[in-house]
Amino acid sequence: MTPIQQQIAIANLRRWTDLAPSGCPRGNVTGYRPIREIQEEGRYFEAIPKYLSDLNAMYEAEKMLTSERDCERYKEILTTIVNGFYSDPFRGVAGYLFHATAAQRAQAFLRTLNLWTHP
Repeated sequence: MTPIQQQIAIANLRRWTDLAPSGCPRGNVTGYRPIREIQEEGRYFEAIPKYLSDLNAMYEAEKMLTSERDCERYKEILTTIVNGFYSDPFRGVAGYLFHATAAQRAQAFLRTLNLWTHP
């Protein structure tokens, strides 16, 4: 998946609407914030969170993984992404998952939910 496709897929899950690449060279995606997050100032078109570079944004997305099955699958996928396919699984689970980048977390998140597509 391209970075923009990943951003849009996660924003859709977070219930952003009318998503569209902004045309800006930095690859921003814009849309309307989810209704539950709107305060009194009203709705307006804005840039979605940068899920691939902002750990706080990915933390909010990760909260959507509520079942034990999804959390376990997410941990396994993230371990594989962080440590590679042929590394010691215990090292990743116990030691290096906290070093996962936002982009690695986004990929694992989308794979966990079976939303990852190949180009």
